[in-house]
Amino acid sequence: MSEEGREIGLDGLTWIEEGLLDYIAPNEYKRFVMDLPNEEYIQAAKGTGTQVYACLENWPRPVTPP
Repeated sequence: MSEEGREIGLDGLTWIEEGLLDYIAPNEYKRFVMDLPNEEYIQAAKGTGTQVYACLENWPRPVTPP
């Protein structure tokens, strides 16, 4: 988890540790970079009830009405 994420209150690794999440879908946001690989979340979730899912940003693509 990046410092930028923590600064705005996003700390998925701590939430996993505290048992606060059923699942997490790590993503790299455009406002700031969360540069940790998914493997860190997968390792943190081992032995917990938290599932780690891949995040497919902008999928499916939004449909613009004609």
